[in-house]
Amino acid sequence: MIPLYILLTAFTAQFVYIVVNWFYFRRSEYFFYSIYIIILSLYFLNRYIGDEQGMLHFAGISLYKMYPDRILAILSYIYYFKFGRRFVEAETRYPGIHKTMMLTERLLFLYIGIDIILFTLTGYSKFANLIFIPVNVCIFLVLGYVFWTMLKRREALDKFILTGSMFYGISAVVTLIMGIGKDILENDHMLALQIGALVEMLFLNAGLVYKSRMLQQEIISSQTQLIKQYEDNQHLMNRLNNIRERISRDLHDDVGATLSSIKAYSEILKINPQAPSIADLIRDNSTEMIERLELIAWSANPEHDHPKSLVFQMQKFAAPLCHARNIHFHFDHTALDDTLMIPGEIRQQVYLVFKEAINNMVKYAEAANCNAVLRIDPRGLSLYIKDDGKGFDDRYVEHGNGLKNMRKRVENLGGLLTIETAPQQGTRISMQIPLVYRIQEKAEP
Repeated sequence: MIPLYILLTAFTAQFVYIVVNWFYFRRSEYFFYSIYIIILSLYFLNRYIGDEQGMLHFAGISLYKMYPDRILAILSYIYYFKFGRRFVEAETRYPGIHKTMMLTERLLFLYIGIDIILFTLTGYSKFANLIFIPVNVCIFLVLGYVFWTMLKRREALDKFILTGSMFYGISAVVTLIMGIGKDILENDHMLALQIGALVEMLFLNAGLVYKSRMLQQEIISSQTQLIKQYEDNQHLMNRLNNIRERISRDLHDDVGATLSSIKAYSEILKINPQAPSIADLIRDNSTEMIERLELIAWSANPEHDHPKSLVFQMQKFAAPLCHARNIHFHFDHTALDDTLMIPGEIRQQVYLVFKEAINNMVKYAEAANCNAVLRIDPRGLSLYIKDDGKGFDDRYVEHGNGLKNMRKRVENLGGLLTIETAPQQGTRISMQIPLVYRIQEKAEP
């Protein structure tokens, strides 16, 4: 056998190492592993002490050392099972193993109780020894089931405990074989079991280090995800604040001004009820206010944050207007990536630029044909509007409010607006806007 001081030194160092890890990580597997080390140390220590007849003497009490030998052996299995279940997180990863090992632990505690009763009534008997043998066979069957189930998964975390347990199991079998025909009190065949226990501790230490690093990486990953989630939430809050400010500004500037006009016209109409032009102004302003409210509601609704909704809104405005003026309107929107998200503030500004361009074309261009192309891909949004009208000299109309508003809207979105035109050459308006959003089609479970 290994000299007692060497064995106890190894077990003491292992116990201190486990306690230090438990202090830092506070995980239950360290607690049960430390109890396992204590029981295993007492099991081997029991083999070193006692007289030639195998009797232990404590404070005038004599006890046959093979009695605590059986109890300590079974207790070591119980707490090794408790440690192993928690180390491989069997409750979530291996529910079947978890239930089997818990049942085995309870049955082993029951066996210890029965063994104590038999010892109290009959002393150390051959019958008690006969019970010990099938109990060990059942333990090895349970370990075989656990090994087979875990080996099929072939995961790195499981390999440490499997390899360590395999060495200890092989050394236990070798010890049993070497002990055949020898007196039960002889200890020279215990060397294989001691070496197996030390090798097992080496692999379990490596497994604990591996798992500690894995847990640290999970903590770092969780913190990184929390930071990203916080940044996403901040971005969302900023976007919501911008939407609220935009809606408030639109309601104040557009709807508020229109309502003020309607109120003023109503006062005039009250004084002069025979003025049909005032009634027409009230009707026109009311219609305009409804359209603006619909636009605000459309842009604020996240259900419309996709290209098809923008296309529908643009066609809804341009097609009837061009048809009423006998202008052939063709809208190409086939090059669309429907997985992209177009936030409401972008949809609204793009639509207003498109609306201003179509209005200008209808009013001033005297065109017969108008072609519009909308392309949306991960690089951005592109809109082209070309007519065959009379064009204009941009040196004289550059400072018009319509064109200035169009340029400002596009620039506020980080895009670029270009206008190519000349007298009698038609007009071509190009707009490019970057997009950085993508629709998540389905939430992760």
